Amino acid sequence: MSGSDDVDIANPVSGLGVRWEAIERDGSGLNVEDLPSFHIVRLAAQFRRRATQQALDATGLSYAEWRVLGVLGKQASITTPEVVRVSLMDKAQISRAVEQLARKGLLLQTEDPTNARRRVLQSTPDGRALFLRALDRTRRVQARLLNKLSTEERIFLGNILERITQWLEHDQTLLTEEDPRA
Repeated sequence: MSGSDDVDIANPVSGLGVRWEAIERDGSGLNVEDLPSFHIVRLAAQFRRRATQQALDATGLSYAEWRVLGVLGKQASITTPEVVRVSLMDKAQISRAVEQLARKGLLLQTEDPTNARRRVLQSTPDGRALFLRALDRTRRVQARLLNKLSTEERIFLGNILERITQWLEHDQTLLTEEDPRA
């Protein structure tokens, strides 16, 4: 499948792209609904609700549990603070998810030998299998979405998302308030 099936990208619904053509340096012309963060958060919520949740409902995992198992899937073992850092989720959410996963027998917690207050987490074979089952379902749903875009659109979207991520992670000037008189 190439290109979008039922959404005409050349004629967008709200005209967001047109409104972004000329942006004041101070952003004074942007309404809340014009902010990139507004759209990214909204999109993330839709992904979570519509794409990821279907796979999670079939496995009995909560979103936080899914994220913890996902982080564990890339590591042999990891501490809880590292899961918080990598997942960008709230510490309390992660702690509750870790406790639930341990109760379900999907992960093991051991004391960190370098810090008795920290826990080292490891996925159990059952935890890994359940995560892979949810991941397989999630991949299928998200592949269908990505395939609504042309190859060029997917490449462009991927590059833009990576650039924005890099800027937010590494460009401290984005977070520095400029003197409005400048």
